[in-house]
This record gives sequence, C-alpha cells and structure tokens, in this order.
Amino acid sequence: MLNGEPVGESALGSGFTAYDKRVLAQVRDVTDRLRPGRNVIGAELGRGWYGVTDPDEWYFHQAPWHADPALLARLEIEFTDGSRQVVTSDGDWRGRPGPTLSDSIYRGERHDARLRPEGWEKPGFADQDWAPARLVAGPAGTVDFANTEPIAPVATLKPVAVTEPRPGVWVFDFGRIIAGLPVLEATGRRGATVSLVASERLDDAGEVVPASGLVDAQLQTYRYTLAGGGRERWEPRFSYAGFRYVQVEGLADRPALTADLIHSAVAETGRFASANPLLGRIDAAARATLLNNLHGFLTDTPTFEKNGWTGDAQASAGMATRSLGVARVFTKWLADFRDAQADSGELPEIVPSTPFYGYQDSPGWSLIWGPTPSWDVAALVLPWELYRTYGDTRILAENHAMQRRLVDYTASIIKAPDYRRDSGLSEWSPPGALDILNSRGGGIDAVSSAYFFLEADLLARSSRVLGADADAARYQGLADAIRAAYNARYWDAANGWYRTVDGKGVVGAPTQLQNVLPLAFGMVPDGRVSSVAAVIAADVERNGLRTGVFGTRYLLEVLSDHGHADLAYRLATATTEPSWGWWLANGHQTLFETWSLNSRSRDHHYFSSIGDWMRTRLAGLRPGAAGYKQVLVRPEIPDGLAWAEAEMRTPYGKAVSSWRVDKGALALTVEIPPNTTGEVWVPLKFGPVSQAPAGATPIRRDEGYALYAAGPGTHRFTTEGNR
Repeated sequence: MLNGEPVGESALGSGFTAYDKRVLAQVRDVTDRLRPGRNVIGAELGRGWYGVTDPDEWYFHQAPWHADPALLARLEIEFTDGSRQVVTSDGDWRGRPGPTLSDSIYRGERHDARLRPEGWEKPGFADQDWAPARLVAGPAGTVDFANTEPIAPVATLKPVAVTEPRPGVWVFDFGRIIAGLPVLEATGRRGATVSLVASERLDDAGEVVPASGLVDAQLQTYRYTLAGGGRERWEPRFSYAGFRYVQVEGLADRPALTADLIHSAVAETGRFASANPLLGRIDAAARATLLNNLHGFLTDTPTFEKNGWTGDAQASAGMATRSLGVARVFTKWLADFRDAQADSGELPEIVPSTPFYGYQDSPGWSLIWGPTPSWDVAALVLPWELYRTYGDTRILAENHAMQRRLVDYTASIIKAPDYRRDSGLSEWSPPGALDILNSRGGGIDAVSSAYFFLEADLLARSSRVLGADADAARYQGLADAIRAAYNARYWDAANGWYRTVDGKGVVGAPTQLQNVLPLAFGMVPDGRVSSVAAVIAADVERNGLRTGVFGTRYLLEVLSDHGHADLAYRLATATTEPSWGWWLANGHQTLFETWSLNSRSRDHHYFSSIGDWMRTRLAGLRPGAAGYKQVLVRPEIPDGLAWAEAEMRTPYGKAVSSWRVDKGALALTVEIPPNTTGEVWVPLKFGPVSQAPAGATPIRRDEGYALYAAGPGTHRFTTEGNR
C-alpha cells in the first residue's frame, strides 16, 4: 500500500518459486501515488507458499525455504532536478499483528475486522504503540524481477442462483467452477462471525460438500468477524480457491456475495468456432479449465493440491500455447524446472518442488518414481511448443543444458540396448478407476520408452535449431536407438500393429495407447503408418475411447491425420461416458480429473488437448514454420459438420482458416499475416478446385488435397462439389 492505495494487482504476485533458489520481485511505477509532504508505505503480510504450515502429502510445510512471512521493499524516487532518494524496509519500520488472524493457501483465511486500525495505511496515523520491525535474513534465493502477468482478479461474477437449504444457511451458485475468491458484503452485529465454505459440489440436501483430503482439515473455509456499525465488505487476500458454490452462515439476514475470478492475467490469443454448439461448449470448458489452473504455472487443480504436475502440462501445452498468451508464464515456469533439477539431472514430477519422503525407504531430494519420461518430457514439450508458436529460439537456448542433463540422466537408468523400465508411471486416468501405478491402458515400459524417444527426438530437433550440431547428432542417434529397440520389442509386422508385452514377456492384444504413441511420435516402421492408424480406428469403433491423458492427447489428431476424420469427430462430439460431452451433458462447464462423474477434481486441464485438435485439425490452422512464419492450413473435414474456423494472433498478425460446406461444395477462406507465407491444403473430397485466388500458386496434389502456396492477404478457394 502507498498512501492507502494498493500497489500491484493482488497479493499473489506472479506465482511462487523455490525461494531458496529464486525470489520474484514485483516492480511498479508509483509516480502518480506520491505527493508532496508525508507519504506512507504499508504492507499486510500473508503466509502464501513461503510460509505454508498445513501438513500435506507433498511436504511444502517442510520446504527448505520455509519461514514466517517477511517483507523486502524499496522505493526509488527520481526528482525533476536529477537527484534521487531511496527508501528501503529496515529496522526503523514498525509493525503489529493485523486483523488477518490466519491464512493458508489450502485451508482459507480468518479475519477479524474489529482488529483493523483505522487509517493505518495513510499519512498521519499514530503508530507510537507499534513495535519496531524485526529484521530477518529472508529467503536465500536470488532476487529476480518478475516478468510475467500477475495473478489477479480478471472478472467479477454474480451468482446464478441462491438457495436456503436450512434457515440461516445460504448457498450461492456461480454457475460453473472457477478459481478465485468470494467477496462478502454484509451487515450485522459487532463480533458476529460469518462462515464461508467454498466447494465444487453439493450434497443431496443442497449444502456444500467441503473439500478435504490433502491436509488434516477442511479446505477453502473463510471466516469473517464483523466490526459492526454498517455495511461491511471483505475479500480474502492471501489465497485462492476452486469452487462453484459458497455456503454462508452466521448472519441473521442474507448477505450479498459475488466472486472474483482470479488467475494469471493472460490474453486469449486463439479462437475456434463451428456449426456444432457442443464443440464450442467443450472448447469454452477447456479454456476455462486451463485459466482456472494458471497461477504462475499450470496447477493440477485450484481446489486441492494446486501443484505443478508436469505430466498434466505436457498433455495440454499445445492447447495452452495456441489459445492463450502463456509465453511469459511458461518462461517463468521453465526457470522453476531449472531450479528444481537435481545434480543427477533428475526432475521431480511437481515443479516448483520440495523434498518428498513418502515413496522411498530413505529421504530423497525429489525421488518419487525415478525417471518418468511421460512427465519429464514437459521440460522439452513446453519450450518446443513455445518455439513453434512464437518462433523465439531463446526459450530453447535457456533450457538446453537442463534438457541435456535430464536426457543423459534418463539414459543412465533406462539403458541400452533395450531401453526398458518396468517401474514408474504409465498412462494416467484411462476409463475406469484412477489407479496410480498400474499398467492398464499400456505397459509402463512401453509408455516410458515411447516418451523417452520423444525426449531424445525433441532435444535433437531443438539442438538443430540452435546450431548445436554435435548435440543434434548425438541425441538423434539416441532417438534412433530407442526407436529400434521399441520396434524390436513391440512391433508385430505380421499384423501391422504394436502389441503389448508385460514385464514377464507375455504378449497381449494391441491397445489404443500402445499404437497411438508410436504413431504420433514418428516411431512406426516406414510404409506401415496406415495399418497402425487402421488398427486404432478399428479398436475405437469396437470399444469406444479407451485412452487416458497421454493417449487422448494424440488420439483425435492421429485419426484425423490418417483418414479417419469422421471417427475423430464422432468421438469429439459424443455425450456418453467416456467423453467430454458426457461431463457437459451432466451440467458441468469444466473438465474433470477422470472420465467418471465421480472424479475427485472437476477442474483438471489435461484433457483440454481436444481444443488444439479443433484448431489445428478440424479448422486446420497450424504453424507450418516456427512462429507462423509459414502458416499451414490443412483442414481435416468430417461428414456432418457444416463449417468451422480458427483464428490465431501470431507474432506477425492475425492468421485465419475458415471453411464452409454447402450442397457438397467447399469454400475455404484463409488469412495469411504480413511478412509470412502460407501453404494451403484444399480437400478434394468435395470435388476439384473450381476457383483459386490470383495470389495462390498451385504446388502439387497429395493425399486427396490440392496444395497451394499463398502470400500475405485473404484468399478464398472453392470446389465444384459432389452433388
């Protein structure tokens, strides 16, 4: 606070870090807040992640940085005559306990308005009875200036319904699950305490079911004691919650309640629309779920853990980078990856991280499951998706050393010649119960080996971009060796599919996942791609969707890419379990942790990968070259959909792909930004091209498409149709 006015958007800053490694400082221009004469800087401190005290299974309460809240403040003033004055926090400052009696990122907050000193943050306040500030060492990490969007309120929501399941108990329904905070306005007697419990769900009686399970207490509970004397407004400051419902009690009369929607305040950069309203609703749910979990990094849930699970992020990274302006948030998060990396090269599955103790016989720095490529690959996928979307090689250069150490570490455990490891994590959340360490949906060894190939392959590709030729050759060689070993173990040449093989060498029938991953990653033997795609399609026709997070990330894409766009569209628009539409058909507007309606969390982002399929396959708008220097337009158009379009704000300007089918004829309109080129694939399933713009040059025909090169501008292609 400066002269009674807030400095910055919220107390949550830009997200937490490993404070023994790096501390983010918030910098703001406060020229318009200063005035001649006396000025006052004040601050109220909350615990945040730096001072977590609640025991939880990931041990943030035992983090090496853990300490009580502390403040480091510095005001720099440049006067018109060129002189400067610097004011810093020191032992001359004064402090006292404030009205926030307790705060927890998990549990919630307790605030007693009677304890608020009136006018404490403004000039003229008498602070003679306040104690001198206690000097502390502070966190050991290097102070770095935050260069990312703040975590801040971005909208205020009104409840869509209010019920009173019991006298004096009101339940406010905000219509969908959000990440944010309740804002209370109430009148009552001095000393009355209002309870607000925020939750994702209701019981049969219409009361909230409190979130619990990670700490030995009820989560997301806020208590406010009134000062009395009129209408009071209170919003918690030092936490955030995931909720749809807020239950309020403790007042004689019904209060007013709104909710602030809070997340990293990024812009929306990509848009999708189509003739099918369900697809629009799924896309909106995917974007909302991503934003609900964007708090300085991607969390798994804003309600429970609030942790940066890396496997979740690698599955949704494409959707995130092609729909939201996550470049700065992901850049910050990748610095957290570098801070979290062990000397061995190992990365934890949660970033930022703490010492974990629950899964090994002896305490380990971050040892849970050892190298887990399907999670660890986020260290390569996130930079690569940023590079593809923005064309900035700096993100590859900044993380190159970290990636090399990770891949080398993994190669020391998942070793030549067979590159197998039968322990660790496999597919996550396939249809059925959430079972952490089983191999249902794909053997652990197969999933680990496939993702280890992807790690090495992405590192080879990024090395080539950086001109690191020796690294490119080395890691391409590793990728080739992993691919050969994988195919030797799993490829069934007679049937043209990948079989499953358990730890004892027992051969099983092919699964969707077992075939999706090698097809998506480019591991399939030459000339056999179509047969693998056909196996996947046949299994989906026979059994429906059977993939979890990692298989689903690529399932719709590989079906669309290899002649099964109609099947991909049917999966995307299904409304029976398991499907995205199943959640929406049951009244939800966010994505779940599992396909089941009984999921613990109803706000998990990893299944948002469907939104990227909508943009890049259904509408067909893709980066043909890094940063959309070349815009690739290749729609995979299913039967039964009349139109679709996608738009992307690229570094060069707006790119658009928009198509419409009418009476069997196709009209495809593309917009290519300035200083770029376009490559347009016009589907010939709707007849020969009848009209091509003057600015487009025919290239060739390929796989049922007519290809054109196009320069900047808007171009319209039409076909004769199949009447």
